[in-house]
Amino acid sequence: MLGVRQARQTTQGDGLSHRCAKVCSRSPKKCTNSRRRLKPPHHFALGSRTGYFTPGAKLKARTSHQSSMQRILIRTAIALVIALLAVDVGDNLVLRYRIHAHRQPFGAVEVRRYFAIRHKDQRIEYVPTDPETRPCVNSLLPQLGNNPCWYVSRNPVERIEM
Repeated sequence: MLGVRQARQTTQGDGLSHRCAKVCSRSPKKCTNSRRRLKPPHHFALGSRTGYFTPGAKLKARTSHQSSMQRILIRTAIALVIALLAVDVGDNLVLRYRIHAHRQPFGAVEVRRYFAIRHKDQRIEYVPTDPETRPCVNSLLPQLGNNPCWYVSRNPVERIEM
């Protein structure tokens, strides 16, 4: 379709749409009507479900570059969501296997807690409490209501605002 300067649509008596194109001056040809079914280029809209061009069909202003980028972004987003779900399900299955096989699915980490009490003069008083042992899960993500041990061991101090 390169070199097409002008395209118009005509309708024959049987309702089928045909296209007549005038070609550039490099290869002049007569304008002829054909009765074959034409495949539309990406920037034409179909006017009916039959697949033929129809008179008055609205033109889309979308380029193939935009639509291919949108497809790539949508496919990437779907692949990312599927990968995250697979990691979550796999982590849960590994934890349940460890529970069933008695392979230390749980751990314990000592956590120090303190209260941060704000006074009227904007000073903050810190009151420490006794350390406590927190249960944790030996997994990648939080499972069964417990945080993973790698997260609890990196955050051994808990501040409580009063």
